[in-house]
Amino acid sequence: MKSKIIAFILISSPLAGFAATDSCNDQLSDILTKTEMAKKEGNSAEIARLNIARNKVETYCTDERQATRASHDVSRREMKVKKAELELQEAQEELAEANTEGRTDRIMKKTSKVEEKKLKLESAQEGFVNPAGQGYSQGGFKGPTPGVASVAQVKTLRDDAWVVLEGNIIRQVGHELYEFKDATGTINVDIDDKRWMGQSLSPSDKVRIEGEVDKDWNSVEIDVKTVRVLK
Repeated sequence: MKSKIIAFILISSPLAGFAATDSCNDQLSDILTKTEMAKKEGNSAEIARLNIARNKVETYCTDERQATRASHDVSRREMKVKKAELELQEAQEELAEANTEGRTDRIMKKTSKVEEKKLKLESAQEGFVNPAGQGYSQGGFKGPTPGVASVAQVKTLRDDAWVVLEGNIIRQVGHELYEFKDATGTINVDIDDKRWMGQSLSPSDKVRIEGEVDKDWNSVEIDVKTVRVLK
């Protein structure tokens, strides 16, 4: 109940219209402009709300705090852009492999994937300017990872959703295309040769696969990024 009350206060607060990274002076200037408009319209309720907002900014807002928030916002957007760039690069590599193999169906699918990743990158880059000369540090995440899903669950997920499955690869149904099975059903999985990393397995070996859901209008597959035999 307490969280709902806090959420209501934030939504109804006059400060809700300001970006968390706006400078204190910008916020005060905006409040002043709106206050003048409210006075001309004789809107006493709005004037009272804006006076509360001005008092809050004058009491709590500092340039140091706003600068810190702005820095964190840039860092998050940098990571989003970098992730989109890497996904596009991988999609382009897979398209190049498909062109080399000459498989029309695979070329069409990978071409579509490249276009999707381009749009995702464009969206991530909107309004973002990378600081000159600033690179990205190599790092990683240590913490909870996605839980193991079932084949039945995967078939209900959106396109490009990241999934982890455990089960058996029971047969090969095409070039780099295999049938994967768990207790809930079967699904085709697309495993590029490079993903095997020298591993050999049989239908009796239990494996863990990780990858993206690849949905067409009439089919669902998994575009596998990693495959590991479970001992």
